[in-house]
Formats: sequence, structure tokens, C-alpha cells
Amino acid sequence: QRCPGGPVGTCAVNRQGPSCSECVEGTTPANGGTCSRCVSSDNLPAIAVATCLGIALTLLYIYNCQERSHKQSHTSLFLITVMAQLLSVLQMVGVTTRISVDWPGSMKAIVAVFQRVTFEFDDMVQIGCLASVSSIARYCLKLTIVPIICAFLLLLHGLVSAGWRSRSWRRGFPAVVSSIGIVVMAFYITISTLILTPFQCMEHPNGLWTLIQYSSITCWTSTQHQMMVVVGMLAASIPVSFVAGVAYVLWDFPYRMARGDKTYIRMYAFILVRVKPERRWYIFLSLCRNLFLVLVPCIPDAFRQTLFLQVVFIISLAVIVREMPWKLNMANYLDLLSTFAVLFVLLTSAAFLDAGEDEQMSEVALWTLVQLFSIFPLVILWALLNRIFNFWMHPKRYRWFLCHHKGTSGNFARLLKLTLTSEAKHLGGQVFLDVDDLCDLGE
Repeated sequence: QRCPGGPVGTCAVNRQGPSCSECVEGTTPANGGTCSRCVSSDNLPAIAVATCLGIALTLLYIYNCQERSHKQSHTSLFLITVMAQLLSVLQMVGVTTRISVDWPGSMKAIVAVFQRVTFEFDDMVQIGCLASVSSIARYCLKLTIVPIICAFLLLLHGLVSAGWRSRSWRRGFPAVVSSIGIVVMAFYITISTLILTPFQCMEHPNGLWTLIQYSSITCWTSTQHQMMVVVGMLAASIPVSFVAGVAYVLWDFPYRMARGDKTYIRMYAFILVRVKPERRWYIFLSLCRNLFLVLVPCIPDAFRQTLFLQVVFIISLAVIVREMPWKLNMANYLDLLSTFAVLFVLLTSAAFLDAGEDEQMSEVALWTLVQLFSIFPLVILWALLNRIFNFWMHPKRYRWFLCHHKGTSGNFARLLKLTLTSEAKHLGGQVFLDVDDLCDLGE
């Protein structure tokens, strides 16, 4: 719609630049691929979004300031977990819709809505009506959202600490860390995808590669793109350091619990409270999965994108089924259902791939069948070798097993063990006595 056809350089109304991707100054994107003139009311979306964001962050900070914010009721825990899963699913679907598949009919409109809400929110707030900014400036502006949120929360905490004498800076700092962690955790996929924008290119019929998000920027050869790559590599430290921090928190959790460190639990409740303590590593695995998801638009063709996503979601589904990591069963069922639904959408997308990719799909299917039928003889061979190895290298530990009635035959069982132990020196093996060797009923 941006390029209606006609002579070379013909663009839709108020469109300009390569691929007609930019609006002329003083206009904002409109329906039908055109750009409309800005009016005074076009500033309202940006003001409304900034106001709502400030109110939401303030309420989040106030909630985390409560001493018992990490101790949640069943209903509160359920609502928080479901909301977090909903945000995660919306972003996962947004990433899924970025694969290079030509969806037909109403699905194409739904895909456009998901992409617009999750990754093109600068057009929704009509930033072009606030100031005339270039593509690289738009990219940098998006990346400053996380630092702005951190600065806002720190400023809010400073004002609260200064105005409330009984509340020192150090005492309320866990609320700041928890609030920042909740925001980054909730929008982790969107943040990571925005950072990787300079590495997501598409090829045009003339052999020229441009950015998917900013079609006016030529990949790798233009100065603008090189600057964006440098900025993106620096900004990549945000999601990577966040994952490393979460891994350290999960590793340090047992030691902090042993010392009864309530401040630590309260500060990192956004990581620890929703999952079972013995399954806390699932948070780290889910973040790693999300990192793999955001790499999908960087893969050049739709077939590899779809295949990569299917593998990631199949592994994720298997982990959820095996471990059931969430504290609430309903949260586990919702996670299973949402993962399966996204996987089903990916499976249906294979029907809309280009015909030229049929041969690649056939090769992958053949390779999968070969691997499937080669697993069985390998497993049988492994079982035989393992049996032979255990027979020669690890014989049975015990030769005799003694179990006795504690009230009447304790002395006799002890005497019998001593006698058999002397015989075991010649025959091999040990003597098992229940009161001496029974340590774990599960073994």
C-alpha cells in the first residue's frame, strides 16, 4: 500500500524515501499506507501513554514497598502469574508473526496488529507529530525506554526517602530493584527484539538488503546502519546482564534461605515466588528460550525461521510437561495450552511457505526419519554395553540382606552380620543390615 505502483519513485500520499517507508515532516502514519497531516489532538496518545506509564510504575513501586509484598495469597499469586504469562504469550506471538510468511485473509490483519502493538508502538503514539526524528533517532529513542523507567523509579524512591524520614534510602531500595526486575521480566522479549533490530535485514528483488523495521536504511553499507549496529551491540548488555543476574540469584537462593535473608527474598520475589523452589531454574530456562526467540527475525528465510521456532517450542513444551514448574496447577495448564497453541500456529504456517522451499522441507523430513529409526539400535546397543560393563566392573554391592524384628531379634541380627562379614572376606560382597544401611526408602 505504501508503493501504489506507477513511475519509479511513486509513493502513497505524504510518503517518501526508499520503499516509501518514511512520512514527510509534519505527518504521521495513517490507514491505507498513507501519512496524514498532524493536528493538535495527535499529541494526546503520547501524553496518555506517558501518564499511564508513570501511574503504573508508581503503583508498582508502592506495592513493592510493602513489607509483605513477597508473601502473596493464593488469588494474588494466581493473578500475577496469569498476567505475566499473558504478556509473555503476546510477545511470543508477536515474534512468531515476524517470520517471512505471507498469511492470507484475516490472519494477515491480526499479524499486523500484533506487530504494531508489540514492536511498532512509536507509530501508535504518533511520535512524528511531536518532533521530526530520523530512523536512527527512533531506534535510539526506543532503547532509552528501559533507562528512563529505571531513572523514574530511582527518582521516585529518592523523593519518598527524602519526604519520609522513617524510611531510609537503603531500606526501600529492594522495592526499586523488584520494580525494575518486574518491568524487564514482563517485557523481556520486546526489549531484546528492539535491540536486535539492526541485525534484521531483508533482501529486495534488486539484490539490495535493507532493515525490516526501517526500510530506508541499507544494511551494512550505510553509515546509519553501522551506527545502529554499534548502539545495538552496546544495548545488548541489558538482556544479557539480566539473564546473568537471574542465574546468580537462582544459584545463591539456597544459601540466602539458609541464613534467613528476608531482604534478599523480598528484593528478588519477581523471580522466586511464582515457581516451585525446586524448579526455580525454569525461570532461567524461560529467559534463555526467549533469547532464542528474538533471534528468529535475524534468520534469512522463512523455512529456517519456522523450523527453528518449532524446535524451540517443542523443547519448551517437553520441559513444562516433565517438570510442571509453576506453584499453581492452573498456571501449569495455561502455560502448556499457550505453548501448544503457538506451536500449532507455527505448524499451520508451513502451508504458506514458498513453493521453492518444498525440497528443503523434504530433506528435513527425511533426515528426521533417519535419525528416528537410528535411535532404536543405538539404544539397544547402549543397554547391552551398559549391562556388560556393570557386570564386570560394578558387581552387586551386597551379598546378604538382613531384616529383623526390633523387639526380639536385634542381638541375633547383629551376631549374624558379624559372622557373615567374616565369610564375606572369602566369598565377596557385603552384608546389608537394615539398622545400619537403610538410609533412604526411595532407593
